[in-house]
Amino acid sequence: MITIGMGRVYGAHIIMLTVITMCSPLQSFADDMTNRAVIISSGLPLTRATDEDPLISFHPNAYPSDPSADIPWSCGISGVDSIQCAFNQARSAENAQLGTLLPALTFPPQTTWNSMSDGEKGLWIINRERIDRGITPLEDIETNVTGVAATYAHFLLDNDAWGHYEDGRSPWERLADNQTIGACHDQLSVSENIAVLVSTGGIPIPVERSVYMWMYDDAGSGWGHRHAILWYPYNDNSGAPGMEGLLGIGRASGGPYQGPFSNPWPLAEIVVMNVFDPCVDWEYDSDGDGTPNSADNCPDDANDDQADADQDAIGDACDNCPDDYNPDQNDTNNDGIGDVCDVGPPVSSSSSTSSAAVSSTTTSTGVSSSSSSSTSTIAVSTTTTAGMQPTSTTTVLPGCPVTQLYGENSEEVHLLRKFRDDVASTTPEGKYLVTLYYQWGPMLSAEMEENEAFKAEMKKLIDAFLPVIREGID
Repeated sequence: MITIGMGRVYGAHIIMLTVITMCSPLQSFADDMTNRAVIISSGLPLTRATDEDPLISFHPNAYPSDPSADIPWSCGISGVDSIQCAFNQARSAENAQLGTLLPALTFPPQTTWNSMSDGEKGLWIINRERIDRGITPLEDIETNVTGVAATYAHFLLDNDAWGHYEDGRSPWERLADNQTIGACHDQLSVSENIAVLVSTGGIPIPVERSVYMWMYDDAGSGWGHRHAILWYPYNDNSGAPGMEGLLGIGRASGGPYQGPFSNPWPLAEIVVMNVFDPCVDWEYDSDGDGTPNSADNCPDDANDDQADADQDAIGDACDNCPDDYNPDQNDTNNDGIGDVCDVGPPVSSSSSTSSAAVSSTTTSTGVSSSSSSSTSTIAVSTTTTAGMQPTSTTTVLPGCPVTQLYGENSEEVHLLRKFRDDVASTTPEGKYLVTLYYQWGPMLSAEMEENEAFKAEMKKLIDAFLPVIREGID
C-alpha cells in the first residue's frame, strides 16, 4: 500500500489523499500540521473484471474524460452554501480543463439538506454528477447496502483498521454475505470507496467532502474513485427503466483513531460507499421500512406497521383520507385531501372572484428531494338578483385541467381517472407522470381560465389521446 499525492491546506484544515494499492507497505506524508487539522484519507475503489462479466465489453468507453489535474476543495465547510460553492467551482475548473459544459448545481435549501440522510445526500450529489455527464442515474439508496457499508465503517473505526479486506472478506463477499443481496445480484466490477477524515475537533460535512474528493481530487489514484462513482455498465433490468444500481453510504464517528496515519487522532469520520447491481427479480423497498414495494401499502412513505384504518389498501401514512374508504384517492382540487373527506374550497357570495394558493410537493427518490409549489387563481362566478340571495354558484376548481375542460361527471374525466388508477399508477413511470400532472395542473388551469386559445389547444391535445387510452383500458 502506498500514499500518493500531497497534503493540501485549506485555511486551518489539512487534506491528504491516501491511495491504497496492492503494492508496497504504507507510506504517508502531509504538509505542516495546524491546529484542528483535518486529514482526509481515501481508499482506492476496488474493481474486478472477469471473462464471465457480460458487461465488461462496454468498459473501455464507460467513463467521461477525467480532469487533467486535481481540483482541490476551494470553499468553506459551513453548510449547503459551501458545498454548492465547492462543487460549482470544481465544475467550472473541469470545464476549463476539458472544454466541457457542465452546468452549475443548485442544492436544496439548508433545512431540506439537514433533513436528508447520509445516503440521500450522497445519492443526490452522485446522481447529479452522473446525469450531467450523460450517465444514467443510480436507482436509489437501499437499506441492505447501507447496512453493509455502515457495518464495515464501524468495524474499521472500532478496530483502528484501514483497507478493504480488514475483516477477512472482500467488499463483494461482504455484500454477498447479506442474505437479501446475495440472493439477487448481477455481476458488477466495482463495489466500494472508503474515506476517512481525522481531526483534533469537529469534522463538518464528511459525506459531501468524501464524494467531492472521490470526484475531483483523485488524480493520485488514477481517478479510480471517480470511475466508481461514474461507473457505466450497470445491467438495466430491474426497477424503473433508465435507472439502475443501488447505493449505500455508511459512516462511523469516534476516536481516537490512527488507521493509515503515523499518529492517532482524537476524532475520525470514516465514510464507506458501496454500490450494488440488483437482479431482474429484485424486490425494491423504496421507503426502507422493511416491506417490499410489491406488498407495501405506502411504498414511498415509511410505515413499519402498515396501518390502514379504513381498509382501502392505502396505508394511513399516505392515504389522503385515512379514516374514509377511498381506494381511488381522488382529489379533484389537488389540495392533498381526498374528495370523500374534503369539505371543498370556500365560495364567497359577496365577491365575484377569489384566489386560492395550491401547493404541490414532489419527492423523487434517486434524482433530488425537493419541493415546489404552484399558485393559481380560481374564478368563482355568482349569479345574484338585486335584493335577493345568490341563486346559483359556479366554481372552477383549481389544479385539474381535465375537469375544467370536460366537466366533473363527464365520460372523459371518468376514463382518464380510470387510466390513472388502473394503468399509470401501477408503474414507476406512470406514477411520475401523475405527479407531474398534479404539480403543473394548477398553472395549466389558471392559464386556461385566462386564455381561451390555450384552453382549446389543451382540449385538442387531450382529445387526440383519448382513443388510445380508451383502447388500452378496454
